Amino acid sequence: MTTTHEQDRAEYEILAGKLTETIGAAAAAPMLSALVGLYHDPAQRLAVLRETIDQQAKIAAVEQSTEAEANRRSLEAERARAAAGAELAAYYAKVDAEKAKSAPPVQQPPSAPVEPERSVPTTVKQRARNATGPLATTGTYSLKGDFFKMPNDVAEELLAVMPGPVLKAYVYAHRLANITGTFWISYGTVAQKIGCKSARHGRRVFVRLQKAGLVRLLDRGGAKAHKANVYQLVPFDVLDMDAVRATLAEPLTMKKAKEK
Repeated sequence: MTTTHEQDRAEYEILAGKLTETIGAAAAAPMLSALVGLYHDPAQRLAVLRETIDQQAKIAAVEQSTEAEANRRSLEAERARAAAGAELAAYYAKVDAEKAKSAPPVQQPPSAPVEPERSVPTTVKQRARNATGPLATTGTYSLKGDFFKMPNDVAEELLAVMPGPVLKAYVYAHRLANITGTFWISYGTVAQKIGCKSARHGRRVFVRLQKAGLVRLLDRGGAKAHKANVYQLVPFDVLDMDAVRATLAEPLTMKKAKEK
């Protein structure tokens, strides 16, 4: 027949093993040694160990709850970005469809009489540089390889007032954007692509694009997060073009502002 002392010792060993599994041997060993040194009464030592196990269980529950909340918020943010992208994609599809309906039918030119084929010279005669007249070449000018779209309004409405670095960054943003207008880029990459020296210049031009309303920030990255900022191009039909032009016309640097 086991005594109360033997039962307490058996329970203590079980709880000690449970504590080791919960927080690891490296953390549990000094705690168990401290219990032995501080509490000579086995019953009191067992009571303190029980309380320690309960505290560790509460800490683990709080950590699990915090991690679950963070995962939930991340999932909600991802769903919001996906919904915004789908909404913009539907908008662009609608605009393209309306343009296709309103475009005049293509008039087919009358068929020309077939002429006999002429042999094309394999060599091209060189001409003086900057000479007038068409270029003597056997090929034609065409868009080969990859290319991307930009609204005509950029050239018609904003080209005269948009500073050079801001225009470069805006062009490259269209190069990166997908069908929803979404793209991601770091300030350092912006500076490299527009020919500036530091990431500070890249940040300056993107702050100007955001202030003008041409792009909006969807998700902020950073060096600590090891990810770039996520942006989205804003359609022109929702912009106040007078306000956009006024913002873009402001001096880009403090030096120019003082000279002005």
